[in-house]
Amino acid sequence: MHMKFRTALCAMAVAAVGTTASAQSDYPSRTIEILVGFAAGGPVDSTTRAAAPFLEKHIGDGASIAVINRPGAAGVVASIAASQADPDGHTLMMYSYPALATAPIGQDEEPYNVDDFEYLGNVTSDPHNFFVAQDSPYETLDDLMEAARENPGTINVAAAGSGGAAHLALLVFEAETGLSFNYTPADGGAGTLTQVLGGHVDAGITTLSALVPYVEEEQMRIIASFADERPAALPDAPTAREQGVDVLWGALRGIAAPGPLPDDVRDRLAEAVEATMSDPEFIELAERQGIPLMYLDGEAFREIVDTDLSRLNELWETSPWQ
Repeated sequence: MHMKFRTALCAMAVAAVGTTASAQSDYPSRTIEILVGFAAGGPVDSTTRAAAPFLEKHIGDGASIAVINRPGAAGVVASIAASQADPDGHTLMMYSYPALATAPIGQDEEPYNVDDFEYLGNVTSDPHNFFVAQDSPYETLDDLMEAARENPGTINVAAAGSGGAAHLALLVFEAETGLSFNYTPADGGAGTLTQVLGGHVDAGITTLSALVPYVEEEQMRIIASFADERPAALPDAPTAREQGVDVLWGALRGIAAPGPLPDDVRDRLAEAVEATMSDPEFIELAERQGIPLMYLDGEAFREIVDTDLSRLNELWETSPWQ
């Protein structure tokens, strides 16, 4: 089964939308909260905290941003909270996609709908990776796959909560290879790292930005990146493709708000995201932290969501994740 989603693409040329936001004297009138649906220390949290000071600068008028962690259910807790907040621009969310779209799939009562949000700009495209502890007996992807062939369903693989992007990466890998692993839910990327470091599981799946410091410190090894080419930050990390497994998968992350926003607030926030993404200081910081930037305006991101929804529903039908 060959599953390929646009979420995994790590390069895309998109024309920026130029809008002129009219100044609104009373916005922002209080602290702007950015909700993060994952624990502190994980890739979504780290990306948000890196971007927050630059968003403050480009929103202007003394804007103050607080990053609020609301972990739980692969981002669902934060997404529900954001969808129910007043659409006035004072509550934002750093989404992680495709988890944002998968959470409502298969539910009798949807916790929220992707149409509940205004999408203000995508920030990163972060490929997922199969990784092991440095002292793992599984030196290569072939080693791990052979163990799974010999002992189906017994090789423990940690990934962020059921239905999250990392868990879906495992499902796609299983579908492509015909192998079966024992999925072990983790509390976000940070929890995945903890489980692998502690020797509680055989391997983990998380995004590149979370792994860079651990690989550089020789605590972890990437045995397969689900990128289309070797990551520039870790050129020794082999791709799944070059090892004969044609899987591309990654997480898109960006800023959304409960909608509909007032036009001037929406334009001002969207322009602040775009300005942050072209800010040389932010680009330099992201490079140092291994955050793989990819800007898409809100309309371009929404087109990806609309395209992927039917494919995600298809995946649910064959490999339900809840």
